[in-house]
Amino acid sequence: MQTDPAIPREFVEQFEAAHLHRLRQRVFWYCVAVLGLLVLAFTRVGLDLTMPADMREHVGFIALRVVAATTLVVCYVGVTLYILPAHRGREQIIKAYSLLIIATTVVVTLSMPRIDHGNIVAGARPEEFGIAAVAQQGVTLFFILLLHLIACLLVELSPRDGFRIYLPMLVIYAVGLAIDRYLATSAAIRLALIAPILGLPGLLWSLWHHRTFADQFVTRAMAERYGKVSKELADARRVHEAIFPPPLGSGPVRVGYRYEAMLDIGGDFLYIHPLTASRAATPEPISVVVIDVTGHGFPAALAVNRLYVELTRAFASSDDPSPEHIIVELNRSMMSGLMPDGIYATAIVLRVRREVDRGVLEWCGAGHPDAILNRANGDLVRLHSSGPMLGVIEPEVFRALLHTTEFGPGDCVIAYTDGVMETRGASGEQFGMERIEDAVRPPAPAEAAPIPAAAWAEQAASETGQTAGETAEPRAAAPKTAAVAVTAGPRPVDALFEAVGAFRSGPMLDDILIVEVVAAERGPDGDRT
Repeated sequence: MQTDPAIPREFVEQFEAAHLHRLRQRVFWYCVAVLGLLVLAFTRVGLDLTMPADMREHVGFIALRVVAATTLVVCYVGVTLYILPAHRGREQIIKAYSLLIIATTVVVTLSMPRIDHGNIVAGARPEEFGIAAVAQQGVTLFFILLLHLIACLLVELSPRDGFRIYLPMLVIYAVGLAIDRYLATSAAIRLALIAPILGLPGLLWSLWHHRTFADQFVTRAMAERYGKVSKELADARRVHEAIFPPPLGSGPVRVGYRYEAMLDIGGDFLYIHPLTASRAATPEPISVVVIDVTGHGFPAALAVNRLYVELTRAFASSDDPSPEHIIVELNRSMMSGLMPDGIYATAIVLRVRREVDRGVLEWCGAGHPDAILNRANGDLVRLHSSGPMLGVIEPEVFRALLHTTEFGPGDCVIAYTDGVMETRGASGEQFGMERIEDAVRPPAPAEAAPIPAAAWAEQAASETGQTAGETAEPRAAAPKTAAVAVTAGPRPVDALFEAVGAFRSGPMLDDILIVEVVAAERGPDGDRT
């Protein structure tokens, strides 16, 4: 098998190992089969010796049979023992096999015309001129071609190896024709011209069978590789989705999301700090980071895992890191480790904190699509992402701008990745910003039915796996289905996700991640609803 730069080295090594194993087996059994035939030759010699003297062949012919058969036995036993050790490579086995076939051709060429062929071709007798000599050489050519055909059938030589063996056989046969003093020159020329044509069946068989073996190996190897990759992909997906946080379903700030990867594993990611809902019930600020890594599949997922580690380190390095600090640290990480591979990212960091008697929303974006602030009174405000994308500008000159606005009860922030905006419909038109705003805009008051505080408490308890009033603990994330209901009517995160799905025509073009951060309202008894 030729080594192509596009073919993985591991695949070539497996192919060569399989081919070598098959070649060793076939050469071994070929030698065993020929040795069995040689046993029959010795049996015929024994029968000739037991016959009456007047019916027995000439002693010279019998001796020639014994010498020829003994020579071949020595050659075949020697090659059989030579190829058995596992350290013999393919080239060594092919070379030994080629020498064996050539040696067999020499023995046949020198001995066959001198041995009585009367039982095979009528009227052919040793050392006779004319038709008898042509018949003797014809039978010799037949045995040579039969030897080559059997070699190709049993051993499955490649076309190159088959030709490499057959060419010396033709040369040896041509020399045998030249030294045959009983054969006319014109007859020798005709036999020499016919010989290459008669070898085509063996060469064509070698070509077909070699390709068949290669195709079967490729099919089997691809099936094995597909199974292995599928298992590894499933494991990688479990590891990748394990770093997604559970939704925050209780406390003053609720966080829910919907995620759908274009491939089995994607490059969109969500990070929440702190990670537990019990800590979210305290006045500590809640930070939400939405990241979209360029590309898809494994490269993007590996980048996400790297950024997850960097985010954990960045939040651990400070008691209360600001959004611009997180963005700056992410850019530094991208430039130091991921930039050489041509990987970039966009991100937006949202932080909700308390200031005396009011809530404050801070955000900082890096090339990310504008988030939408959905006020409790129904107003929609775009939260612009003014910074450049991550991994493009050197840390020394990179700047991140912090924005601040009030974040009161019932307010909701919708952040998303560009897969939402770039989703295409049947006409080829993108989903766009206007459709995003239409999807997340709250229904008119007449259409929105109020939901009792008890119902909200029951739903929050069901989403955290606890009874109402218990402290919520983190649970396993389910990225493709996780979401938290916080407003009357359809939740914005669900409404936008379903609108994108209904609009999309054809396959997905990018990963989709939609996140909502909501300031919970207070019920009549003062509890968060």
